[in-house]
Amino acid sequence: MLKKLALSLLYYQNSIFFERYFLFLIRWGFTWIAIPFKIIDKGRWMSVQTQNTLLGIFLLVLFVIEPNGMAQNAHSDDLNLSRIHMQQPTMHLNHPLLPDQSANERQNSSKLPVSYAVQPGNSDLDSKRSVAPNGALAVKNFFLKWGKSSNKKQRKKNYYLVIDLDSTKIARFIQKHAGKRDTNWQNLPQNKFWCQKFLQADSFLVPVNIGGHFYWTVFEYKNDRKLRCIRKKTLQIANYTLSGANLEIKAFAFEYSPLLTRDDYHGELKVEVKNSGNQPAENAWLTLRDSVLTPFKIDEAMNSRESNAMKILARKQIPLIKAGETRLVTFPWRTSFIGKHKIEIQASDRSEQVVYSQQSQIFLTIPKGTVTTDENPVALKIIQVSIEIPIITEISFDANSCVVRPEYLHKEFFAPSLLVLANRLKQHPEAIILLRGYSDVNSDIWNAKLADNRALAIRDSLVNLGVKPEQINIQRGHILPRIDYQTTSEESQWILEERRHVQIVIKPADQPKLLNPIQYIDFEVTPLPVRFESPIKTSIPLKKGFLQLNCHKLKDEIDFSDQISSQKIPLWTPIKVLADTGWLENEISYFSTITDSLGRIFKTKNQVIHLKKLILNKEHRMVLPLKFAQSHLRFESYWARIFDQITNLFADPEKKLCFTGHACAIGSEVSNYQLSQKRAERFHAGLLEFIRKKHPEYYGLIKERMIPARGFGESRPLMISRLNGEQILIGDNFHALGRRLNRRIEVIFSQEEKLSNF
Repeated sequence: MLKKLALSLLYYQNSIFFERYFLFLIRWGFTWIAIPFKIIDKGRWMSVQTQNTLLGIFLLVLFVIEPNGMAQNAHSDDLNLSRIHMQQPTMHLNHPLLPDQSANERQNSSKLPVSYAVQPGNSDLDSKRSVAPNGALAVKNFFLKWGKSSNKKQRKKNYYLVIDLDSTKIARFIQKHAGKRDTNWQNLPQNKFWCQKFLQADSFLVPVNIGGHFYWTVFEYKNDRKLRCIRKKTLQIANYTLSGANLEIKAFAFEYSPLLTRDDYHGELKVEVKNSGNQPAENAWLTLRDSVLTPFKIDEAMNSRESNAMKILARKQIPLIKAGETRLVTFPWRTSFIGKHKIEIQASDRSEQVVYSQQSQIFLTIPKGTVTTDENPVALKIIQVSIEIPIITEISFDANSCVVRPEYLHKEFFAPSLLVLANRLKQHPEAIILLRGYSDVNSDIWNAKLADNRALAIRDSLVNLGVKPEQINIQRGHILPRIDYQTTSEESQWILEERRHVQIVIKPADQPKLLNPIQYIDFEVTPLPVRFESPIKTSIPLKKGFLQLNCHKLKDEIDFSDQISSQKIPLWTPIKVLADTGWLENEISYFSTITDSLGRIFKTKNQVIHLKKLILNKEHRMVLPLKFAQSHLRFESYWARIFDQITNLFADPEKKLCFTGHACAIGSEVSNYQLSQKRAERFHAGLLEFIRKKHPEYYGLIKERMIPARGFGESRPLMISRLNGEQILIGDNFHALGRRLNRRIEVIFSQEEKLSNF
């Protein structure tokens, strides 16, 4: 009995009941116990101070004698509180204690102090109540009722009511505010349902549109500005269960899209909703609201007022969620404002009159943009000069010899005439040529057989190169008559050398196939860098960036982490293009990966480019062979070829056309200059006449592009000027082949600035 008395005194030492009634009874009892002390106190009754002192000594002795028993008893009460079941509701629920709890609820309850898991007063129902099969209350009006204030001097009653689904939150609130004098209770939170302050009555009508298991407590405002928790015996936290649906937002997360694009899509907002009530929720609505905290618009500057306003982002209806069911709902997040967003999710009915729960989170949008370049970037620039060297059909011999000279068979700088002719005869087995040999009595021993042997030597050389013998016909040799030359001895030897020759005769129909000029092209290759850009807009710094290119089995990668803030990627110079032409004119796929400061990794879509090569024809020359001391073409088929080259090269609007005349070193310089000028003017007029008759539609354009003809005499023997500055002489006047090449007309396609130097 003493132990129970001590526990009662301990639990109720701060209560009003202890101060007014129970302490009075104790003092009255002590007046009888203290009779033996009356003699000691000289016959006077003990004072109130003496009685309180004896009471304290009495309680201290009890705790010293049975400390283990009291601790054990307190521990038992704590365990029993978590196992008490809710009673069936009556008209006055004086003690609706904690019902059976889940594992999480038991864990939360076990963390509460013993004095917190209790009921602070009476909970009264009206007459329109019903009981669900699980013991929950199914009512229209539900009142929470607590005892009136014990302070009669306090005229105005003020209460603060706290209701929550989590008992630990109420316990922490009690620990933080109860009994503290410096509590500014006027600034305590207040909302529609969970907290109510400035209550004047000792009851509160609870909204019953949300079901679930609730915990509640009540504070009273004292004149000393303290918040005191109203108790029911040892209980400070009460609970009740209402029948109905209750949607709780258990989790709210953002799953970002790893694809880097220019659109307004950023990923999925995922909401996990649980119906913690005991009835199904029908036609519930989830509403997303968005406000931009650090606005940055993708396209243009935006109004800060517009961005900071909370706007509805999306709404989605959930037709049915059963009791205890958890549902995962996803929303696509689309916004044109990148930066930090505060997004609020709310679970409610359609009219939003009933708000089950809401939660807000801060999310960051993803970067927006991509890596771009031209679809067909030029990766290789080729500057070239080209020349068309004619096939000389006169093969000269040494005096009294029928041996073919090396310059007609073996390649030195460009393919020799006989080698080219043999290859073309093999390509066209239907073509037939005629060989006619000559000997000169001025330099050879008079012998008709020598002319035939020279023709046979040419035939044998072509057969050895793969030409069929039936493609070659030999005409009987000719002996040239004696003549007198009015030239220098050196020039006389040059003339006699050209008379000792074999003439290759080709039918006009076969001339375009067999006598096309020999092409020589000198080029200079320069790789050009491919420029990639990354116009990416982001609200947080980007840390890493990689660009990867793939072409079949070829791969290359660029690290642009150091320059990612400048939104530019280092120029990609495909050096491998020079060694491996697989990069050129093929489909190349590329993508980029970017990592921001949060560690999020984004990847652009695969894009395709085609690397192109740019060919710049700096100059193109056509060499047209002429007969000795004459000014007309050896072969009429050259006119058509000139026109074909004109139409191809005139695609460049900067190209101009010019005829230049040249001569060999036989004869005087003055006569050769006059001859070359005459040749150039003749071909200039001849081309215009050919165009006027054959292609009149091009006449005006070609005439506009043509620069006046000009002759150079023997001052410019045929040579090739390479791009590196090297010059290679082809028209050597000391050889018969070179002199024949110098007697020429050149058709030059180049820029006007280049031609103006002639």
